[in-house]
Order: sequence, then structure tokens, then C-alpha cells
Amino acid sequence: MKKILFLVCIALFACNFLNAQNSRAINGETNPILCGTYTYSIDPPGPGCTITWHCTDNLIIIDGQGSESIIVLAIDIGAGQVSVEVVCGGLGSVTWLNVNVSGPTPTYDNYTTSGNMVIVTPSTIRGTFRINPYDTVIIATNISAFPNAEIIVHHGAKLILEGAIITSLCQWTWEGITVYGGMGTIPPRPNGIVIIGGGSTIENAVLGIDAVNGGQIEATYANFINNTYAVQIDADSKGTFIDSKFEINSSFFAFSGNNQPVQVILNGTRERVMVLECEFTTSYFPYTAIRAFDAAFGVDQSSYFGFRNAIDAYNSGVLPNIAIANSYFSANLLGVRGSATNILRIVANDFKLLLGNAQGINIFESTNYDIFENTFRRDSMALGTKGIVVENSGPAENIIYNNNFYDLEVGIHALGKNSDQPFSGASGLQFLCNHFEGTTGTDILVGDGTPADHSVRRNQGSNAQPAGNRFATDPCSGRDYNLDNHSAYTIYYHFDYTTPEESLCLYSGVNPQGTSNPSGCPSKGKSGLALATEVINEEEYLDRITVAPNPTTGQLAIKNEQLIINGVEVFDIVGRKLLSFDSLTSFNTTLDISHLNSGIYFIKIVTESGVVVKKVVKQ
Repeated sequence: MKKILFLVCIALFACNFLNAQNSRAINGETNPILCGTYTYSIDPPGPGCTITWHCTDNLIIIDGQGSESIIVLAIDIGAGQVSVEVVCGGLGSVTWLNVNVSGPTPTYDNYTTSGNMVIVTPSTIRGTFRINPYDTVIIATNISAFPNAEIIVHHGAKLILEGAIITSLCQWTWEGITVYGGMGTIPPRPNGIVIIGGGSTIENAVLGIDAVNGGQIEATYANFINNTYAVQIDADSKGTFIDSKFEINSSFFAFSGNNQPVQVILNGTRERVMVLECEFTTSYFPYTAIRAFDAAFGVDQSSYFGFRNAIDAYNSGVLPNIAIANSYFSANLLGVRGSATNILRIVANDFKLLLGNAQGINIFESTNYDIFENTFRRDSMALGTKGIVVENSGPAENIIYNNNFYDLEVGIHALGKNSDQPFSGASGLQFLCNHFEGTTGTDILVGDGTPADHSVRRNQGSNAQPAGNRFATDPCSGRDYNLDNHSAYTIYYHFDYTTPEESLCLYSGVNPQGTSNPSGCPSKGKSGLALATEVINEEEYLDRITVAPNPTTGQLAIKNEQLIINGVEVFDIVGRKLLSFDSLTSFNTTLDISHLNSGIYFIKIVTESGVVVKKVVKQ
């Protein structure tokens, strides 16, 4: 009988406990306003209890999860709910509070176009704004997007942003724009196109623009601000970016759960993506400017500031051409990284290494690369800096040529197998005509650790053509080594002993071979936009298109050898399209821009095999 009474008491206690828990009130606003932040709380449940809060999709918990009080952001209108689960001693309860978020009625709520339209009045969008095939929408105003908002550009449709700003309605990300092409459709259909110009801005999106199945992006004088991913382009899609800005600043919505932004993502892009005169900046260290996988792209006259990895290129055995030229890298932990990128040209860039252990260029298991005429500089406070690191480039005749290294700890570091050793050593990586000044450690370092795991070409230069590297005015002081070889194979280094700067003074694992023959270090020549355009095109003749004379007083002749020119467009420096010529279908054509003001213009040439952009100066 006592046992039964005891069990009854326990049951009554549990019921009373659960009733007390279920009666626990949530304190907070039941009629929140869109974009407002609100506090919701419960009375302290006592020691040893766990608290878990939940909200419906139109509310986001931005702080306080697990505590007695949370802060919630209202991100969409309509009915919602805040609930809390409290577990004490293995017994739990759930309490909820119904709310209703009020706010302005969206201008476009799950809207689908039924023809061409122009939006010039500030508007809001909620849900999906769908541009039907063959419709054109021009936006020339500010658009505020609900967090669930997205813009879909179907195949054959066109979205034009001219002086527009598309940003989030609240302090939260919106979904972004997706543009579809006609790849895989039966019958084939034209691609959707997004054209951004006139200083237009896409801001605070999860993915600013996603080009899919042949979708096209043309951005001139555009801004991509605080997007988790600014642009993504797939294998069949296309993109050209001219004089555009990609930025992550202190207003980035870090609490949105997106903590590893990438500005441009290229996934297997077959037709080259051009990035010309663009600016990439970030206030947050762990981010990446351009990440490319099996993708062809060219970069010219662009700048990168503050990234962990400014440009990351990864390949899986395919051979897309990549060119990075005339660009400026500052305060990045790593400027350019190429992994299995077998056709890579990095030419005439400026790398300023401001961070400890920073590297300008890192090449891993890649070959047939050209690294020449770049400059690497170190801030006086940055330790452990390296200009170029090359690892496992194999037996190909690769050359690091005519680069300048100032005040670094290590100028060039070669790791792994970079020759045909242990065979003849007759082929492999060479260091030719580079200039080292103010090195605090070693100008050229080969190997690290186990000697047999490392190698470079046995002969660096030859008696007839010495290596031509210049080791400062006094190569015998201020550094540890000019050439420090930690491999198992002796390096025969050929130098002009009549030129003091080329004398090999401080070395290890090296057999110096002095000669009186001059080295001779001519420039490699082609660089900049011409090089970037040339290397990334798979087609043999696309790079041979010329626009002359340049500069011009008005008349331009566009010539090529094999490709039919389908159209020509002329843009000014701020991205406005000034002239357009369609249906040309000729190998050569002429253009008259004599009526335009003096200045810089971009000539976009559309051919049967791709697009070329040329910069011209009108006098």
C-alpha cells in the first residue's frame, strides 16, 4: 500500500511539473514589424535545464539560442510562431507564442512577366520574379528584395540593369538572380542574358548571379557588394566583367551563417570568362576572390586586396587555358594558386606581401606554365614571405623568367620533382634572368627535408647562354644563400662572371660554372589584354583578331583570318552601350567612332567561336 501511495505521489508531482512547464509564458511582441528586431524571453527554469528556441521561416534567431532570452529578426510578413523547448531532469515541455509580422505590401509578389517591361519606380519583390522566355525587363531604379526573393531569367529572356540597385529589404540576404541558357533544350533555344551597366549594384545576395546551362552575364561598370557568392558560372555558360567592383566590407551580414564568401566561382567553364580592369576587395581575411575548377578564364589589369586566396585555380586533368596579367595583389595571404593547371600564364603582375608567411604564387603539380616579368615586394614587418613556390611540376622544360623579388625571405622555393631526375637531369625547371634585391634568407631554395624527394633541371642555363639571375649589387652579403640546393642532385649553375650582380657567391649543393658569355635576357613580349585573350581561347584564330589603329582619331579596322564577325558593340568607360552592329557575317569590318568624345572605349566583337573585348583610345 505504501508503495502504491509513493507511485501516486510521483505521478502527481510529474503532472504538476509538466503543467507548470506548459504554462510557462513566452514574453515578447506578438505584432512585430518587418525588418525589426525583437526580444523574446521566459522565466529562468532553474539549474540543469536546457533551452532550445524555434521560429517559423519568417523569423530568424540572431542571438541568444540556448539561453532564457533571444533576439529575433522579422524577415517576412504574415503569421508566424516563436516556440521554446525546456528540458529539466529528463522531462520536457514546449511553449509557443503566435505572432503576425506586418509590413509593406510587395510591389511584385511571385510575379511572372507577360511581355517587355521597364521598372523606373522604387519597388519591392517577394518570392519569385520570373522573366518569361523572350521577354526583356529593364530595371533603372532601386529594388528591395525580401529574404526569399529571387529573380529567374529564362532562356531567351533578357534582364538589363542600368543604374539600378538590387539589395535586401532587411538586414539579411536575399536569394539572387539565376539566368538560364538554352543548352540541352529541344529544339535549341537562345540563351538568357543578364546585362549590368551604368554603375548598377547587386548587394546582400546569397548568390548574386548564377549562370546555368548556357546563361550569359555581361557586366560593365557594375558593383557586387557583400554577396556571399557574387557570381557563379557553369560549364556551358559565359561571362564578361569589365571595370566592375567586387567587395565584402564591414556591413556584410556575418550572422547570416555564410562565413566563407567567394566572389567569382567558375565550374568547368569551357568558353573563357574575361575579368578586365576589375577590383576585388574584402575586409575579412578567410575569403577568396576567384575560384575556378576546370575553367578557362583570363584576368587583366585587375586588383585584389585582403583575401586569404585571391585566385584559386584547380584542374582535374583537363586543359583549360588560364592567363593572369598586369594585375595588382596586395595584403593577400596567397596571391595566385594553381593546382594541376597545365596551361597557365602569370605575367607582369605586382604582388605586395604584407602578411606573415604570405606567398605571391603557389604552383602545385602543374606544368607548361609561364611565370615571367612579375614583381614581388615585402612589407618590412612581414616575416616568412616567399615570392614563388613550385612543387612537383615534373620533367617539362618550365621556366621562371625575368621576375623581380624585393626584400623577401625566400625569392623562389622549388619543392618535389621538378625534373627528370634521377635520370639524366637534362630537362626540368629553370630559373633564368630573375632579379633579387634585399633578400633576408635565400634567393633560390631547392628542396626541404628528404633530399631524394626534390629536384630541378641539372643545368641552370648553359655556357653559351648563362642563367642570368642577378643577386643584388653585392651578392655576397645580406642573405643566407644565393642558391641553396637541398636535393640529392648537384646543380650546375652557369653564370657570367664578368657581371658582378650575376656572380654566384653564397651557395650550397651547387657546382658553379663561370663563363664570359653574356646572359641576354630579352622580354617575353606579349602581355596584358592581348595575352589574356590569346591564352584562354580554345579556338586557334580567336586571338588573331586585331583592331587598328589604336589610338585612333575615328576610323577602326577590325580584321581576322578565319572567324566570321557576327556583331560589334561599343561601350564607354562607365559601361554604357553607345553603338551596336548586328548581322555583319564578314571576316573584316570597319567602324567609325569619330563622333565620340576623346577617351577610352571597349569594343566587343562577337564571332562564331566566341567573344573578344578590345580596349581602344579615341584621340
